[in-house]
Amino acid sequence: MTVVLPTAERRVSRRGRTGALVLVTLLPLLLTVMGPFVAPHSIDSPVTAPFAPSGGDALLGGDQLGRDVLSRLLSGGTLLVAGALLVALAVTLTATVIGCVAVLRPAFGRVVERSADIAILLPPLLGIMLIALAWPGGGRRAVIVAAVVLGVPYAVRVVAAAASPLVTAGYVEAALTRGESTT
Repeated sequence: MTVVLPTAERRVSRRGRTGALVLVTLLPLLLTVMGPFVAPHSIDSPVTAPFAPSGGDALLGGDQLGRDVLSRLLSGGTLLVAGALLVALAVTLTATVIGCVAVLRPAFGRVVERSADIAILLPPLLGIMLIALAWPGGGRRAVIVAAVVLGVPYAVRVVAAAASPLVTAGYVEAALTRGESTT
């Protein structure tokens, strides 16, 4: 037997669910942005004994040098999210340009498709680790560059697949017949 809720009660439950989803989404983002400001200790100063259990001055315990794990966790999120956003933006923009040009220029498209096929053979995590280890100095910059380089082939395939039906659309053919450029 199913119980049908009145419209007002369904709207309230939907609002509550939406509010909970917004909270679950915004709370980690807010902690990421505000983390360095609310961290109880400096990320470099030892507070406890090495590998100390949680409690006292270190709510989540200490790391191998006695630094507060909670402070390091709160301070590290900002750069992590910024790096992920940078990778997502760079991959999306690069793949959009390459994918659209590949669809408009079939000869270039075949080269891009074959190159993407070869690049996709390397597992991204393995490629990121190899590039990060081989890069002089390694670090965050190496991981970002590796993630962009290894993420573009996947995104190019998606963009090209989405753009290919539009190239043969009537309005595009009419515009090209009128003499307009492909850009």
